[in-house]
Amino acid sequence: MNLAGGIGGRRVAKRHALRLAGVLRRSRRGLLVTTALQATVVLVLARPAAAQPAPNAAPTGGIVVGGAASISRSPTTTTIDQTTQRAAINWQS
Repeated sequence: MNLAGGIGGRRVAKRHALRLAGVLRRSRRGLLVTTALQATVVLVLARPAAAQPAPNAAPTGGIVVGGAASISRSPTTTTIDQTTQRAAINWQS
């Protein structure tokens, strides 16, 4: 009994791929790309979020680097007195 059929008496081999639901045949390159993508997503999501300052936190570390200004602080306010038309201040936060 010749199940594969044949030409000139020779059997022709047929390949039957077993296809499961959701499983596709992929090339090596495709598998490497998807694996790298999945690893990147895991690393990004696993990284802890940067700490955010409290919503009512005052700026800290003000240093006047250009122009003329003074910075004074109290527990509830930060006051900047600017004596030139332009001033530049570097803040730590």
